[in-house]
Amino acid sequence: MATSDSFDALRTLLEAALKTPKEQVLSGHIPLPPKLLLTSTGEVHSQTSTNVLEMTSTIFVGLAYDLLQNQTYNKIQSSEHAIRALNDVSQNASDQLSKLKQMLNVKLNPRIVINRNIPREHLHREFLRVLFEDVVVSGGVAHELDRQLTDFVDALSSLPIESNGEEVAFTFFVSEVNRKTIPGQSYTHPVEVSSIKLHLLRMRTDVYRELIKKQPEAPPHSYKTHKAARHTSHTTAHTRHGEWPLNWSNLWGRNTETQEDEEPEEPDVVALKAQYFIITAEVDTAEFQARREQLEHFFRTATGMGMKEYADRTTKVLFV
Repeated sequence: MATSDSFDALRTLLEAALKTPKEQVLSGHIPLPPKLLLTSTGEVHSQTSTNVLEMTSTIFVGLAYDLLQNQTYNKIQSSEHAIRALNDVSQNASDQLSKLKQMLNVKLNPRIVINRNIPREHLHREFLRVLFEDVVVSGGVAHELDRQLTDFVDALSSLPIESNGEEVAFTFFVSEVNRKTIPGQSYTHPVEVSSIKLHLLRMRTDVYRELIKKQPEAPPHSYKTHKAARHTSHTTAHTRHGEWPLNWSNLWGRNTETQEDEEPEEPDVVALKAQYFIITAEVDTAEFQARREQLEHFFRTATGMGMKEYADRTTKVLFV
């Protein structure tokens, strides 16, 4: 039976998600997985969107409870501890989907093996493209995805991960509300379906360090080139396989321009090798609603907030 002390600890950990990833690391623990909701402006206040937001709160309370039991998430002082903490957060996040299978229809998508040689100045742009390849977004949404990932990677760069030859994993959640067509005898019936995707990326520690490494700031004249490129990108409403209007190269890129009398530099290439998993969990609305009152009571007792309120405060909504 939960005690007041355990509820206090649970509330403290769940409230950590209200902070930025960097603030979470500075407070002494691994940042909790970021949560994004991709939706249209017309559906953001729908009951289906509310269901998926409240379901993510249910997932997070289970994640926080398991992390408190394991007591690894807050041990990040050494490389060994930080790696274990990152992996435990990822594993426990994945486990929640199985534990909640009565309310979720879970599907593990085929593993994606990433093995690319990428010029360093394009590394973070290509990394973002890989993570969101299945999402068609506008330029503004791409910039916001970039900012969210930048904040998370910046927080991870503070961790003392120095050992070689080990694997490290991290995760984030992306929720969506889509329309699915159900065939009938003489007609098709579109219904709204809410789904939660757990993105899990696993890589070796040497690749991880390349990913989070900050590069020397590019000279001012190269920013003009990037600025012009961003202006061009914004004229396109949606992008998938074209150029993403991202700012990684501005922050961490290199100057690729050479003077006419200079020898061109050898390309600085990074081998991006990783395994990428996407677990899709569709919310069973009927099963969730049957348990919602009990879940809401527990969540309010544990945190002093409702599930929807907590989700609103810890989820970044992106309009696509």
